[in-house]
Amino acid sequence: MCIRDSETPDDPKIDAGLVKLVSVGDYVWYDVNRDGIQGEGEAPVPGVTVNLYDDETGELLATAVTDENGFYSFTDLWAGATYTIEFVKPAGTSFTSMGAGEDDTVDSNADVVSGTYTFQAAAENESARVNSGVFTVRYDPNFVPPGTQQYNTLTFAPAVSTSGGWTTLRTGTAITITWPDAPGGAARVDFTLTPTGGASRIIGSDANPLDGTAITWTVPAGTSGQIQGRATMPNGQVITSEAAGVIAQ
Repeated sequence: MCIRDSETPDDPKIDAGLVKLVSVGDYVWYDVNRDGIQGEGEAPVPGVTVNLYDDETGELLATAVTDENGFYSFTDLWAGATYTIEFVKPAGTSFTSMGAGEDDTVDSNADVVSGTYTFQAAAENESARVNSGVFTVRYDPNFVPPGTQQYNTLTFAPAVSTSGGWTTLRTGTAITITWPDAPGGAARVDFTLTPTGGASRIIGSDANPLDGTAITWTVPAGTSGQIQGRATMPNGQVITSEAAGVIAQ
């Protein structure tokens, strides 16, 4: 039973406004082949700092760090609002090319210089992957802008001469073997020598390839064969350089 006081008027002005909240997030990857597209077997990058800003005011709203799977996310964004995401690249890395290919779900959206991407949050949060709010960014420590690509070859210094794909080295000399465009994110890089008519063996390893992929090697007498770089990625994938012919004099 309800007793209503007729002397107390209704108040029709007490309202509640609601806004839709959405989420944004995805992965950070090493772009091993530098094609700007997330490829099968390319390793995730954990520990990357990702910042979320209000695009209008520039205010830092939140910070996330990618997990062991390279994943990050931001929740409770206002639907229809404009935000900027900033990826803070680790030392010794560069961003891969932006907007490669025709599939927006597997390309990189971060600006190659600033590492930022501005977007409008989706009108509805139908799933964890919404086209206007989900993107993938990968790092390539050896990214070279189009038109200036290096080739997958080794360099030797000092060398006596190079001719016909063979490099002549001086016996007993300590030389530096460098793989200028070794794949980014390698856990280890080994250099092997396959003597003419013999079995391949490791002649040196770079256990910290982020500071430059190179070894120092003293040329043995009678050396003649092929030297090759072998990069082992965090997921176990092995990527090799072109074999380089060397001969000692």
